[in-house]
Order: sequence, then structure tokens, then C-alpha cells
Amino acid sequence: YIMDSAKNFKPQLFPRAISLQTGSLYSLPEQNKSLSRLNSYGTFKFIRSEFKRVGNDHNDNLLNAYYYTTAFQKKKLQFELGGFARSNNYMGAEISATWKHRNLFRGAEILAIKATSSLEVAVNDSLQENNNWRVGGEASLLIPKFMAPGFKRAGFAYIPKTRFLVSY
Repeated sequence: YIMDSAKNFKPQLFPRAISLQTGSLYSLPEQNKSLSRLNSYGTFKFIRSEFKRVGNDHNDNLLNAYYYTTAFQKKKLQFELGGFARSNNYMGAEISATWKHRNLFRGAEILAIKATSSLEVAVNDSLQENNNWRVGGEASLLIPKFMAPGFKRAGFAYIPKTRFLVSY
């Protein structure tokens, strides 16, 4: 059973990640695989699992598995500032801003848009006219599915992902 009263995620997201099957024996490797898969979506900040006895006298050996997840903040704006020195006597600084939207279509998709600007300055007197200014942008969409023709679902430890990237 999936309880998502806010309907933040599509219901088919969780069965793809949880490898424990109803009626199967408990397996620590399968439990770890389920936690790794949920973590590999990149949309959950905290993931906790809990096992409780069914409580029926006839089924003393049965457990119910519960997974409690806390999602990351959906939208995030991040700034980065850096400096660099190159072996060809150039020094410079770079600034970038990245906006992320986690769970874009309620299927754990991640959209990231990044703008970058940098300046390279020559410290050698003979190269001072060769200062460089760069401006760039990048947009990427990460989908937690391997989107290729003829690909069959396999028992990977992590959820396969497809990334679409456009940059200039």
C-alpha cells in the first residue's frame, strides 16, 4: 500500500524501487537494494524502513515492511563562486547559478537550469590583450528510466536514468 495523501508522486514510482515481494522470505540484500533504489531517485532527503510482525497467531513468521520517506524541497536555487589559476599564466573567477526542480512530473524527474559566467585574465605582460570572458547556459532533464529501444527491466541495484542535456 502506498500512502501519499498529497499525491506528490505517481504510484508506480515505488513498486519499481522496492524489490521485496509479498510473501517472500526476508533478504537483507533485497532490503539494501530497495533502500539504494529509493535513494538513487534523488528526490528523498530521508528514507527509513521499519518491519512489524503481522500479529496473527497463525502467521507468527510474517512481517509487514514500511518505508517512510521525506522528500527534498521541490525547488532549489544554488549559487557558486570559484577562482582558478591555469598553467598558461591565466587566472580568473567563475560564478554560476543553478535552479533545480525535483519531481517535475511527479515521477522523480529532475530539471536543472544553470547559468555560468567567467573571466580569465592573463598575468603575463605579453598576453594582457588576450583576456577571455565566457558566458554559458545549460538545461538538463534527468528521468529515472533507461529510455532505449528494446531495453528490458533488470534487477539493478540502482534505478537506471536517462539524461537529456542542452548547453551553450
